[in-house]
Amino acid sequence: ENYVVEEHSISGVSYSPIGTVDGVEHELEVLRNPHGAVADIAAVSSLCNDARIKGNNNPEGTVKAFDRIGEPTEAALCVLAEKLGGKSKKRSSLNSDQASANVNSWRSAHPRTATLEFNRDRKSMSVLAPHWPTSSDKGNRLLVKGAPNLLLPRCTHAKMRDGSVVKLDGKLRRQIEQKTSDLASRPLRCLGLAVKESANLEQSLRTYSQEDASEDEQHPLLSDPQNYAGIENGLTWCGMVGIKDPARPEVANAIKKCHDAGVRVIMITGDARDTAVAIARDVNILPPASLGHQIKAYEGREFFLKPDDEQLQLLKSPGNMVFCRAEPADKQKLIKMLQSLDEISAMTGNF
Repeated sequence: ENYVVEEHSISGVSYSPIGTVDGVEHELEVLRNPHGAVADIAAVSSLCNDARIKGNNNPEGTVKAFDRIGEPTEAALCVLAEKLGGKSKKRSSLNSDQASANVNSWRSAHPRTATLEFNRDRKSMSVLAPHWPTSSDKGNRLLVKGAPNLLLPRCTHAKMRDGSVVKLDGKLRRQIEQKTSDLASRPLRCLGLAVKESANLEQSLRTYSQEDASEDEQHPLLSDPQNYAGIENGLTWCGMVGIKDPARPEVANAIKKCHDAGVRVIMITGDARDTAVAIARDVNILPPASLGHQIKAYEGREFFLKPDDEQLQLLKSPGNMVFCRAEPADKQKLIKMLQSLDEISAMTGNF
């Protein structure tokens, strides 16, 4: 069959939960189709997440009406869950009540029983949570979020909007990959969202409960992070989100001043290549694509697999550079290499 990957724009600004998802009825889609892809996107966004949105009923001065507690990317997922709605029955105009009403309801209904923490090899994290209408024994489902390029290969099926599940064939995979590349080039930070149904989990994980949580060390699968990629396999793809994380407005001019002063800029980021290059172009680190200039942009692993002399030659050649999908240790390696070339290096924080 011909399946189409649809994009839905989301209205609203910052961490306010007030807004809509284009083409998705607020509350009604999740309520009417609790087994559908949209409901699962709301579930993963809410549960595979340690952040929350805080509402202030009397905002003034530097106190915002809505702010985050936790990581910005996870807070953005909380905002998405609120804009989809459909889980909370609470009706209130108070910011403190609106801020996390649906996320709180998801977390109360499906309390997390285990967390498979993020690591940089698989670039994903997941949680086990129980009490789903699709599970006859009220067993756990696995809810996963991660880098699309590494999460998609671990998916064997895709969830449709109506709740049906189809085999993830080559054509559909290519559509998702193309959409990922498209979103990343805007630039948007992309996250894939997936689930694994209770029936497809190991029996011990299907029935794992909060009472067992203190015994994680003894659990043969949860005690060793090396097992996590295997657990996060045979997944069902639910969807993907693109999150805008713009550079501060003064950055582009600051980079231009560095260039005018003869200072080279090397950007080091954990973002995917398409996202990193697009951001670097936006802030004048790399030239506009319209000029057709060759650029120096490398994934960390790709660069450090090159022969040592080639690495040094690239670092010493003129012009700015971008390192993406970089590990924290990569920064130290690059600084030491620059120092070995008698370069004077200084490091700054995020844009």
